[in-house]
Amino acid sequence: MFEEETPPPQRENGGKEIKSTTTERKEVKGISLEAVMKGVEKRFGSGDVAEQVRAAVEKLWATPPTSGLQYDDEPEMKLSSAREFFFAPNEAQLGRHVALLSLRQAGDVKTGKEIDFEGLDKPKKRLLIQTLAVAYHCYSDEHVIGLTAANGVSSLVELLNLKTLVFRFWSIQIMTRVMKMDFWNADDVVKTHPKCAKAVEKLPQSDFFLSNLKANIGGEFSGPCLQILAFVLEFNRRHYPKALLSKRAEIGATLKMWVERTQGKDNTEENNLAGKLFVDFARAMGATTNPISSDRQVESKDPSGEKILTAAEIEKQAGNEAFREKDFDTAIKCYSAAIQLDSKVPAYFSNRANARWKKAEMCNTNNMLRMQLLTLVVGDCEQALQLDGSYQKAMRRKGLALHAMGKREEAYKSLNKLQKTDEIVDRILKENSGT
Repeated sequence: MFEEETPPPQRENGGKEIKSTTTERKEVKGISLEAVMKGVEKRFGSGDVAEQVRAAVEKLWATPPTSGLQYDDEPEMKLSSAREFFFAPNEAQLGRHVALLSLRQAGDVKTGKEIDFEGLDKPKKRLLIQTLAVAYHCYSDEHVIGLTAANGVSSLVELLNLKTLVFRFWSIQIMTRVMKMDFWNADDVVKTHPKCAKAVEKLPQSDFFLSNLKANIGGEFSGPCLQILAFVLEFNRRHYPKALLSKRAEIGATLKMWVERTQGKDNTEENNLAGKLFVDFARAMGATTNPISSDRQVESKDPSGEKILTAAEIEKQAGNEAFREKDFDTAIKCYSAAIQLDSKVPAYFSNRANARWKKAEMCNTNNMLRMQLLTLVVGDCEQALQLDGSYQKAMRRKGLALHAMGKREEAYKSLNKLQKTDEIVDRILKENSGT
């Protein structure tokens, strides 16, 4: 249960095998085997599972690993220290537990080099398994809080895409235990448990948080993973709303995916929760942030009259963010996704035309690609104008694209309809005034 294979006997520096005495087995710096067993009994009761856990705990207590627990520049632990490390860790040791649980650090603790579990050598695999198993089976509430304060939840989330289901199960169970702690409900939790609060604030910003949760949608752990996401969103909405802003498009898309993939299955409760989370999150982001500048804003209303960002609007906002970062390919993809979701909004076509226009400006050496993009710009603008014949930005973008293609007469007709002109448009109109 705690290890892949039976570890070799523990030896002192001289090579002599360490024999566990009765005294050593009983107590280590205030933590005794009996106390650990009482904790196991409290959590698992009696029965076959509890018996297996007790046997595994006793085995680890008798022969814990003493190498690999410390950093490279530290001496190998003694047997009593190794027991303390696993069963009564202090704050610093809990930080090391977090490092052992992290796949990103398991390859190289000093540099944080990311490595897949299957790429670990056997000793490191064994340590990860033992650390995770002890956290699940033996941690007291105090140690669970300590693990959370040391950013341990982030390491647990890293394990949610592993093929070994028991790792995912243990990780989810530990995180569920964390979420059920009463202190989260206190209004002053940010002051009473600042490190725990900050750890949850950082989760949405991590590269793997959403992707690893999404990897479980529709699977055995889909429901618990949605509960984890719900907890993180609600906590940050209450205490750190800004932590969600930069990831709002990705979060909205994730919730939308959860709704779609759980429809029509035997998980109505999960589908309903995903739908509620999507609406609540969209409402919160729409109500607490200024809309990102765009051609137009599209609003829908729920029965309470509050603004809701639709799935299409979330895609459009993601496109706007990518456009500001000059990532025009991503912007085009996002605007296209918005159009697929709602093809009746002229701004989506106009925004995509603008992104294609910017990309065309970068095609200095590829004239064929440039002409193709300009043709697409004209097409997008025409689609926008079909939906709104007075749409000024679409008229301007269409005219500029036609002029860049050498179609000056058509460009003049489009630009001449503008109610307001600018220096660029005035110059083109003047050049073609005689046509």
